[in-house]
Amino acid sequence: MKKSISAILIAALMLFAFTACEQQVPNFLTKTPSAVVIEQVGDVFATSEATPSDFNVLVTFEDGTETTYPGLNLVDIVGEKVSAKVGSVTGEGYVALSKITGVESLTPDEELEIVQGSDTVATVPTTVVVNYTNHNGEAKTYEKQYSTLEYKISDSTFSKDTAKVGDKVEVKVSVSPAAGVSKEFKFEATVVAKSTTQYIDSLFDHLEVVYTYKDSTGNAYTSSTHWVGDKVTVSINAVDSNGNKNTSLTAGTDYYWKDDKKPASLNDIAISLTSKTSYTVIDAKGRDEVVVEIVNGTDYVTNVSVAPKANEKFTIGQQATLDQFDFTVTLASNDAEAAKSWNYNLSNVVAFVNPTVAKDQSGNYIPQFLVKYGKDLAEVKSIKSDAISGTSLVEPTTAG
Repeated sequence: MKKSISAILIAALMLFAFTACEQQVPNFLTKTPSAVVIEQVGDVFATSEATPSDFNVLVTFEDGTETTYPGLNLVDIVGEKVSAKVGSVTGEGYVALSKITGVESLTPDEELEIVQGSDTVATVPTTVVVNYTNHNGEAKTYEKQYSTLEYKISDSTFSKDTAKVGDKVEVKVSVSPAAGVSKEFKFEATVVAKSTTQYIDSLFDHLEVVYTYKDSTGNAYTSSTHWVGDKVTVSINAVDSNGNKNTSLTAGTDYYWKDDKKPASLNDIAISLTSKTSYTVIDAKGRDEVVVEIVNGTDYVTNVSVAPKANEKFTIGQQATLDQFDFTVTLASNDAEAAKSWNYNLSNVVAFVNPTVAKDQSGNYIPQFLVKYGKDLAEVKSIKSDAISGTSLVEPTTAG
């Protein structure tokens, strides 16, 4: 018994769900229709197709009552003919088209732009308000968005070769929402910088010299100090007004060396104490000239050695001084200089490790020093002098 009741409930629920989803239709079981009239409620254009939802069905019953039903599920459309059957009564009609009469307004949805160096306006989405008369003779409007309307430059003074970023240019656009209906509008577009890195020669602004420095080991650097033994590579570039560069200029075609004075090569030019030289580059079209300058290098110490000065006496137990020694340096320029020409007292370049004279196990005194050297004196090394012994090493009692 319980099983039968459950089955009936499920069937009833399914019927309820089915009928609830259906469109409202006339109750033919209780009333008899006597007339059916189809009423168009939606605006239909020649470029679109009518749907049942564009219509209502007005049903008059024999008892004199009237009910209006939406056309969905009741209306059939074949071509221009519309029909609806309610019970045994059929109503018929025809699709009435709305007529487009004009264009009320046109609005670009984004800023109109012309990329510098171009003579075309970038396409933007555009909203158009269209005037029309509907099937009831009512004057109405609707909005339509276009994505491919062509804006054309109408300013006769415009030249893509001379246009500058920020220039305002008159442009026009025409729209035709229906055959025989069109309207032209004028707007202002702005010249904008090219978004790519492509160099445009007609927008040439200046020549540029780029120096790439490498140290003696081949590592690139950007500091302002250039040392003896470093190398520099020079590039000549053309720069346009957008900041884009042509980095592939060719001497004799894109530029010339003034008076034919030029370095043997632009790659890995050696920097020395006497490398400073100036050259002048002239643009092939005479628009600019620029100076190429190879700098002199700063010399630096690459090695230091030390030895006692001749005939110097060192008394055991007393303090030896730096002045009793000759410091010899090797420079990056490969010149050896005597200690007197090297300012070892500058910034404590030399530190005396064992200035108190004393004999070691072998009976010798071996002075030891810490010296700063290298680029910016950034390196430190320990050096020792030759062993001091014999008559150069004096006992305190015999000093004098």
